[in-house]
Amino acid sequence: MATYARRYGPTTPLPPDVARLVREAFEWKPQGAEKFAYILRDLTKQLAALDRYERRVLSRRKFAIRKLDVLRLKSLAPNLIELDRMIGYNSCRILSFGKTNPIAPCRLG
Repeated sequence: MATYARRYGPTTPLPPDVARLVREAFEWKPQGAEKFAYILRDLTKQLAALDRYERRVLSRRKFAIRKLDVLRLKSLAPNLIELDRMIGYNSCRILSFGKTNPIAPCRLG
């Protein structure tokens, strides 16, 4: 386009076949799966940020639930050894359930 305008002047009309191709290029809109792919491409950064946010929220929720479990267990028995004797189980195993690197089991005295 720019080369044609420089060569023949900016006011020279385009040949009909070139004019049709230019009009089609400017009026082209993706449809179906192609349109969806363009939308996803445009939203990639926002979707990645949302994914990171959701992972952080899930992590915070897990830590909050663990703290709540510890407080609940401590309210049942002020001393974990006393709780162990009440339920007949090592409460440290309960507290470390679901953790990647659980704490070593408590020793009953």
